[in-house]
Amino acid sequence: MARAHAQRPSRFLAAAALVFALGTPAQIRQPSWQARLWAQWTHQEATAVLNDSPWVSNQVLRRDMRIFTDGSGAPVRAFGNISAQFFSALPVRQARIRQMQIDRDYDDLSREQRALFDLFTMDCLQPGAFADRIVVHVRVGGNDHAYRRADTIYEWPGQKNALPAGQAFLLLSGGARLPSLDAERIATPRCGPSDERDFHFVFPRTKNGRPVISEKEKKIAVELAGGLRFEFDLQRLGYGGKTEF
Repeated sequence: MARAHAQRPSRFLAAAALVFALGTPAQIRQPSWQARLWAQWTHQEATAVLNDSPWVSNQVLRRDMRIFTDGSGAPVRAFGNISAQFFSALPVRQARIRQMQIDRDYDDLSREQRALFDLFTMDCLQPGAFADRIVVHVRVGGNDHAYRRADTIYEWPGQKNALPAGQAFLLLSGGARLPSLDAERIATPRCGPSDERDFHFVFPRTKNGRPVISEKEKKIAVELAGGLRFEFDLQRLGYGGKTEF
């Protein structure tokens, strides 16, 4: 019996040491964007925020699939994928800027060069830059050039970067559908380069003086005019003590 009692403290100390080394379960599960400041993110961590975080929703395009051959002559099934991202969410904008910092060796730049870089990107991170709007960034990709062109996939010829009003809807509880605004007439701060695969949808944050997304909302969705739907869990969009979108 005395031996059993003697073993308990040592087992407790071993378990305590393991928790101290690895952290609590909550700390172990905590994503990198919550664990440290955005200026300390690695390129991989910033990419995870942009591609594999609660602020991003992905869909694979499966309609009009076709077979083509690669360089070896082997048949390859073509596909297109589309990602929707809350561009107006602060962590998404921070991730974009952090990638640019790393790509340009920001930490090794002179004080003057860093100041010039900060001046170039400051609009993207201004606290009130997106106070009146929700911006959803959409990117088209795939393994075949025909499936990487937004005008081919959506049959919206000539549309690049910004689409006219009514091309997307914000789906809220109770069946409410909020159409997008005319993005071409709204100046949106740039956060890095974009190309023909990128475009934005802009929605108002308020309507008749009230937030369009209330605190009672748990899930919302963005639906493109072509019928593709991207769902988001608002309960997972916490960042810096608030819900970011």
